[in-house]
Amino acid sequence: MLNNKYNYSSDKFLFDAIECFSNQHSTTTSMGEKTNYKKKRIIQRDREKHIINRLIILLIIITFLGPTVAPKIINKTIRKNVEDIGWVNTKDTSDIPNTLSIAENLDTIALLKPETWNTLTYDEKFETMCIIKNIELNKLGIDITDMATLKTDDLDSGVQGNYSNLTSVISIDCDLLAEGDVEEVLNTICHESRHCYQHACVEAYKKADDKYKNLLIFDTSKDFRENFNNYIKGNDDNYLDYWNQCVEADARAYAQEEVEYYNSIIRENNL
Repeated sequence: MLNNKYNYSSDKFLFDAIECFSNQHSTTTSMGEKTNYKKKRIIQRDREKHIINRLIILLIIITFLGPTVAPKIINKTIRKNVEDIGWVNTKDTSDIPNTLSIAENLDTIALLKPETWNTLTYDEKFETMCIIKNIELNKLGIDITDMATLKTDDLDSGVQGNYSNLTSVISIDCDLLAEGDVEEVLNTICHESRHCYQHACVEAYKKADDKYKNLLIFDTSKDFRENFNNYIKGNDDNYLDYWNQCVEADARAYAQEEVEYYNSIIRENNL
């Protein structure tokens, strides 16, 4: 019950804050009648005080809930707001089918042939990659209830895709999807799906009983955790450091293997 109450308050705070800033902008840009301006300013100040009070209450609740529970609630709240304002592609929010194996999706995999891929519309390419993403996450052991959604975005120059563990969203550059080589697009989806898996490994390690955390099976999870805690974003000055960090090297190797695997399926089944 406390979680639901907190979730509602934080949602309302976010939207109230947006509305407050919108009011502030419209007030400062239209200075018509002084009387109306003063009235608006008084109302705005009252609203700002109200939002500050909400923020204080939220901070108290976060402190009360502790570092374990609070981030999960915040994550859920942010995810809801992201979906509500339309950042997540709605085409990937439908029910995920239970048929996520390679054998049950040969028709979709056949669309990955270059000569076929180049004839697909933008929406057909997106729908194809949604299915491939689901196949990949299922193969990696991600529970169907935790599968990341896929959306297209106008990403920075040189960025083909990314994964946000905070919102559980895989983003692919819209230009890459529209015009890119099918192997590049497929590689990107597999690469970012692997990042989703890496984060899941870290979560599994965190949730494990202390007496199990020294098991050999968790060695890679600990490496992933250390890397994510000290993640290096790629730029011209440190691109090699970005390229060589373990989560990126692991994702690249996995994606390349998967691209070759899909190509072998197309050949072996004469798709």
